[in-house]
Amino acid sequence: MLRTRPFLHLAARAALLATSLLADPRGAAAQAAPPAPTHPFAARTVTSADGTRIAYLVAGTGRPLVMVHGSMTVADEWLPVADRLAATRHLVVVERRGRGRSGDAAPHSLALEAQDLAAVVADVGGPTAVDLFGHSYGGAVVGRYAIKTRFPGAVVLYDPGAGLNGPIAAEGRAPVRALLDAGQRDPALRDSALTRAFQTIMGTPPAVIAGIRQNAPLWTQYRTLLPSWIREVESLDAFAPTAEELGRIRGRTTIVLGEQSGPMLTAITRTWVSGQPGVAVLPLSGQGHTGYLEAPAYVAERIQAALGAPPAALARTTQVSKTQAAIPDAITADPAHYTVEFENTEVRVLRIRYGPHAKGNMHDHPRSVTVFLTPGHLRMTVPGRAPMEATVKAGTVAWEDAGPHQPENLSDQPFEAVRTEFKTPDPRATSDATRRSRP
Repeated sequence: MLRTRPFLHLAARAALLATSLLADPRGAAAQAAPPAPTHPFAARTVTSADGTRIAYLVAGTGRPLVMVHGSMTVADEWLPVADRLAATRHLVVVERRGRGRSGDAAPHSLALEAQDLAAVVADVGGPTAVDLFGHSYGGAVVGRYAIKTRFPGAVVLYDPGAGLNGPIAAEGRAPVRALLDAGQRDPALRDSALTRAFQTIMGTPPAVIAGIRQNAPLWTQYRTLLPSWIREVESLDAFAPTAEELGRIRGRTTIVLGEQSGPMLTAITRTWVSGQPGVAVLPLSGQGHTGYLEAPAYVAERIQAALGAPPAALARTTQVSKTQAAIPDAITADPAHYTVEFENTEVRVLRIRYGPHAKGNMHDHPRSVTVFLTPGHLRMTVPGRAPMEATVKAGTVAWEDAGPHQPENLSDQPFEAVRTEFKTPDPRATSDATRRSRP
């Protein structure tokens, strides 16, 4: 797909509604074919409850992991991630109705897609024998199915879509729908409908739209998927599960949240975890909604971490309470002051820079060691406590427990530090009362 990092910061509604519409304005030359899978994937089909043919791709051996992709994409675009997971799992990548190898039927609903998933799950062993993964709209499909069946296995959701916080881009959908309906008679209007969708629903810059149109195969794919996409956006509005409904999901649930996925997806995750007790949130550092295209190996590693460890042992996982759910980590909440210098499976190293009298956004850190590169006069605000001021010397090294805070540089000089965050779980039962303020 055409993509480049500057456009990972499109409006959050674009990230939610257009799984792979983050395009590079340089045009077709920027597109690179993904490498061939290491594991051969075989195509199979099953008949859903309404008689629709649903295809899925399989590879690998072990406990089945059923993957459900999002909107404006097809199963094949998830094969680079699935291929890596197939080293230890039997991967089942569903091709959702209305695209690729699968059939379609009218009318459409999220409930029908949950039935499609049920048919695939039954075909590969049944609900007690599999785990589930869903991305974006696919996360809504998985969520709907898991609630309906009181699913007992592991559930991993990457930036799940839902109407938990109100209608999604409702004001922009009617003109697109009208052009799409007219396009049944005049194919040229289908192009106009797609352009309008980019403009009014996703807020996509004109240069990005022009870049997509320069790539004829990519534009054709999006134009073909547009009817499915607009109905899926409409279906998401109706998926607003209550806390009681979310509580019916019996298996361990982990949400993988892209740190660059934007405020809409962060808000949906916050609402989801506030309604479903025990949900773990696993940040996807340096990636957004299309991390599966940008960094498939890293996304596969995060999914494997979510599936292979109990919640307390997940790398950089936070058990999110109703209060904590509103506080994202430093890179998500405050990228102006925090950048990632280095990261592996054990640690993440952040560069911290605050200008004179600069104030950051409230954010959270895991356990860390901070090295102060410059002197500093700082004010720290921690939820539930009075602000505290501290003066530090250059060269100071400090250990800090996990917790949220909001720093402010009170000096006339810039402040800089390096913070090493540990991804392994704290062996102590650290409470909020023992957490200290730190920059």
